[in-house]
Amino acid sequence: MTSLADHHRMIITECCTEIGCKITAHAIYISLSKSRLYHYNSWLLSKSYVISYSRKPISQLKDSLGTPLGLHEIIEKYGDNLPPGTILKGRVATNKTYFDLDPSEQKGNYVTTRILRLSGLQQGFNKGGNCDSYERYIYIHGTIHDEKIGERISNGCICMKTNDLIELYDIVPCGSLVMIAND
Repeated sequence: MTSLADHHRMIITECCTEIGCKITAHAIYISLSKSRLYHYNSWLLSKSYVISYSRKPISQLKDSLGTPLGLHEIIEKYGDNLPPGTILKGRVATNKTYFDLDPSEQKGNYVTTRILRLSGLQQGFNKGGNCDSYERYIYIHGTIHDEKIGERISNGCICMKTNDLIELYDIVPCGSLVMIAND
């Protein structure tokens, strides 16, 4: 019987072999069915986190608002040293945190705290054309609804609790691999 880490490593390695990319020291495996993100450093499990993903069905397609599957990389990071809860619009920090929001504004799903922007690595599946994760602005980001993490609350992105996201953001470099799977 293989361990969870071995299973994740096998899936990422097979995909890397298929598309010709290199394994990175830091790797993230996201299991949508378990609502979990697993962070590996040199294939040792560093930590796992509860996450949320799309309210809509899983989808690769532009404008579907579904979370895409497949191998990605962290292509950009936004939010260095921002106060927790800072609202970002267009990847730029606003002068508001979610603590500043009027209760009537708190129903939205804001992008907060930090952004790990993903770029798909599988041509025709999550890269290029009508399925490009980068062009769809697929992120790992914070939310104003930490209490709802574990529920399906996003518009396609992966959402994390504020403190969990800050911890992960500070550890993983750009270029790290991210596999999103529904297992």
